[in-house]
Amino acid sequence: MTAEQRIKTGVRGLENIGFRLLSFETHSDPEANARAIATLLGKAEKSIFILTDHLNYSYQNGAVQNSIAKALERGVKIHVACGPKPETESIDILKALVQQSKTDGKITLYTLKQSPALHFEVVDRKHVRIEKPHPPGETGTCSVIRLNQEGLARELENVFTECIFKAVAHKVLGEQ
Repeated sequence: MTAEQRIKTGVRGLENIGFRLLSFETHSDPEANARAIATLLGKAEKSIFILTDHLNYSYQNGAVQNSIAKALERGVKIHVACGPKPETESIDILKALVQQSKTDGKITLYTLKQSPALHFEVVDRKHVRIEKPHPPGETGTCSVIRLNQEGLARELENVFTECIFKAVAHKVLGEQ
């Protein structure tokens, strides 16, 4: 099964290749979801990979933005792949994070031709957060976070890599 097929089948595709996700935690409160993301991103020492439909409320939350800015200050490499809508909003959000970091950190943004069905974050090739698939344009309210899951993290990074090969735009934010 290719990474593209896994994206189309969402989490079920990952289960089919041997990764069993036991339960999703439902965050009916967007603040709780944002706190979970901020905590995960705060663990980053080397890399963050984000695959999402759009940079929704969670990524505009102060705690999440602070975690990303601090990661940039620590020299963490951040790669974001977003769906095609609205690209300028994603760029503005990420540029603000680079400026907030008070460093010469950079975020690489890939704009995808289609919105991905699977949304996730991978931190340091071992910690992951996967959103339960939901209709495009809606904010996910169910996610699972797994720490020290190197096999799953590696598989998700492969999905990310296959997605960016089909990106329609690529920008490095923070370059002069």
